[in-house]
Amino acid sequence: MIRTESVWEILCYERKRLKQDMTSYDVALQNLFIGQTVFARYNNRMYRINRINYDQTPYSEFTLADGNVTSLKGYFEKLCNFVIREDHQPILVSEVKAKQAGEASMVVYLIPELVYRTGLTSEMRHDFRCMKELSAYIRLDPQSRSQTTTRLLEKIIGNEWDIVLNKDLDFPSRELEAGRLYGADPQGYA
Repeated sequence: MIRTESVWEILCYERKRLKQDMTSYDVALQNLFIGQTVFARYNNRMYRINRINYDQTPYSEFTLADGNVTSLKGYFEKLCNFVIREDHQPILVSEVKAKQAGEASMVVYLIPELVYRTGLTSEMRHDFRCMKELSAYIRLDPQSRSQTTTRLLEKIIGNEWDIVLNKDLDFPSRELEAGRLYGADPQGYA
């Protein structure tokens, strides 16, 4: 689940909520974001936040693979056509591990304005109405799941990408009989 509010909006909310108490603010941000997964819409990737760097801003510079030096703000404006509005936001740091042996791990700097939190907060998990509403979308009966999948396939087939997919949802399967459980009763339980 990807939320619609950016990490920057959450940072601003926490700042207002804690009314400039920087110690509480830092602790709250560490609890909110460290170890959490965020989604970057500019490259459709997920990143796990390892730390928040308050010493860096969108104006912080880094070296590109070709040796050129650029700021984070300039990089996103040039490459992704994103205009970063807030210049004084901290940078989120994600340490991406190497996928194959011999590759170096990589440090990714994320601008809070451009990334979105994923998953549920503890408040959402404890809110009965929220979980009930969410379960209507997550726990579908087989008929509804089939209809949803069919609608998705029709959208994909009907677009201009020239993707060809089989509309048939038939696949080989079989129905198994319910097994018997044996415990205190030697006859078993159905």
